[in-house]
Amino acid sequence: MGLTFDEVNLFRVRDFLEFTDIYFGELEQKQGEQVREATQADIDKLLM
Repeated sequence: MGLTFDEVNLFRVRDFLEFTDIYFGELEQKQGEQVREATQADIDKLLM
């Protein structure tokens, strides 16, 4: 994406995610595939 660490540091996480969506384009889901909401258990597993 051509950003330096200083430029990335200026972004909030929300802004960075939006920027990457714009830069890479929206990822298309496979037909019929549904994305479920993350639960607290999923977040705990990720962080442990």
